[in-house]
Amino acid sequence: MSRITHLESINQQLNKEAVKLLLQLRATGLTQEQRGLLTELIENQQQKTDNIFEMMEFVASEKVRVDRTLKSLPILCLKVPLSVPIPTKKQLGKKYRLNLNNLRSAPKWDYNKAKVAFSKIIKEQLDNYGEIIEITKPTGKIDITAKIYKKQNRECDPDNYCVVNKFVLDSLVTYNYLKDDNYKFVNSATCSWGGIVGEDFAEISIYNA
Repeated sequence: MSRITHLESINQQLNKEAVKLLLQLRATGLTQEQRGLLTELIENQQQKTDNIFEMMEFVASEKVRVDRTLKSLPILCLKVPLSVPIPTKKQLGKKYRLNLNNLRSAPKWDYNKAKVAFSKIIKEQLDNYGEIIEITKPTGKIDITAKIYKKQNRECDPDNYCVVNKFVLDSLVTYNYLKDDNYKFVNSATCSWGGIVGEDFAEISIYNA
């Protein structure tokens, strides 16, 4: 392999890392720090040098930074409602609340309807990821977190909404994002308080464990 061919090969490798980071950040949202890192990475990778050892050292150091950034990011982010519509002939506006209180008291057929409605919401969001979804698939076990947001300033027990995590995991298995949702594939599932905002929803983040 000639010197020029070798340099081109190294530059292509670095370009792939930049594209991978760009897709990952696009899928999960950008913080100011990540936006700066991405800009710097893309600008730096366009630099050229005649010193093959400098180029190889640069590629190696940038790959470490990219891998570190990717590891700190969730591999998938979803925004899901805390209730889903399950209309009937008598109650067109009927909703199923995704919390433990409702899970214990509601009929089983309402639960099944709610799972179907919720699954469609997840499918739409996965479809919006497009090809990125293949890049962000888990490499092993995952950690899933649900951050609960409410529009009314009332006392709220975030753990009461653990049903949301269950519904999300079931949907991700259905659509082949996860192989299964048992302990072999899910390391942890947690809920936490997000704050008071203009609507009720849960922000779901999934990480490689």
